Amino acid sequence: MEATQPSPSTATRRLAIATTKSFSVTRTSGDEMLKKLIMGFFLLILLGIAGVAVMNYYYEANYDKELVAYDEGVFNDRVHFTSELLGPGTYRIIAGGTGIVEDIEIIDRSGNVVAKHEDTTNLLYGSSNSFVVRVNYAPPNPGEEYEATIEIYRYVEK
Repeated sequence: MEATQPSPSTATRRLAIATTKSFSVTRTSGDEMLKKLIMGFFLLILLGIAGVAVMNYYYEANYDKELVAYDEGVFNDRVHFTSELLGPGTYRIIAGGTGIVEDIEIIDRSGNVVAKHEDTTNLLYGSSNSFVVRVNYAPPNPGEEYEATIEIYRYVEK
């Protein structure tokens, strides 16, 4: 006696039925997907803010600040302050005054700009290599006199 083989169309139907039973596909509308993306984006922003806050708290609680550089002056044109060569470590860079802080640049020993931070006046920066800090200032209005200050603190363990 010969065993009968099912026809290919029957086998295909059985496979299709088995496939649809084992996998369930849910479709989300475009609005739901957009809501999920927006919620994920805001969640990432909140996690980033929390991370920065925890890092600042950690350094303020476990380290003392040692003043490494301080400079101030009154100017009426663009100016930049450049620090001495700073050794490896973690530093707080505070740029203030009545002028506009254009950017804070971190420069390595060979003169290459390693990092450029715009739109900030308070920066926490750490490096395992020596570096120089340059802060670029601009007057609030062309030709107007302004004050510029820079403070650089090194964090040392308590």
